[in-house]
Amino acid sequence: MDLVLLGLELTLLGVVLRLLRYDRHRVQAFLARPPDVSRTVDYNQRRASVEPIHKCVAGMDVHRMEHVVTILLEEEDGTVSNETRKFVGFKRDMRALIDWLQSHRIQLVVMESTGIYWKSVFSHLEAAGIPALVVNTFHVKNVPGRKTDVSDSEWLAQLARFGLLRGSFISPKDLRELRVVSKT
Repeated sequence: MDLVLLGLELTLLGVVLRLLRYDRHRVQAFLARPPDVSRTVDYNQRRASVEPIHKCVAGMDVHRMEHVVTILLEEEDGTVSNETRKFVGFKRDMRALIDWLQSHRIQLVVMESTGIYWKSVFSHLEAAGIPALVVNTFHVKNVPGRKTDVSDSEWLAQLARFGLLRGSFISPKDLRELRVVSKT
């Protein structure tokens, strides 16, 4: 039985080596040809550009006592303007944040799930009817060079604008309330 398997392995190895040798000759012949520039130009003209999904988005870097929010607004001429503000975590500041977001007609708010600090902000946004995504910090932080809260919120807004973020699962409000009641 072992000799049969060894024979099959050697046969397969020979087939693979012949294919590799054949492919090497094809690759050398391909590289010897002059490049076809017309095909490259045609490809570049047909290349699709990435279109934003949302025109008005907000990215939030949530902390214990301070939330940095950046809004990206696409104007009618296609230019994108941004505005960054900082809010404290008190209720009156949350109301000011909600009013500010509603005045800009924000389509989506994205925030990182840092500890438990996102919960208060999320509940205020949910009560106001503003769609919000809570994203995993690990999926967003893989980009080097982002060191400040402002740049974090801008990066979140940019990713949200193009629909590149997937929100974490957050159970519906009635189940969250039931969970709180059952814990006590």
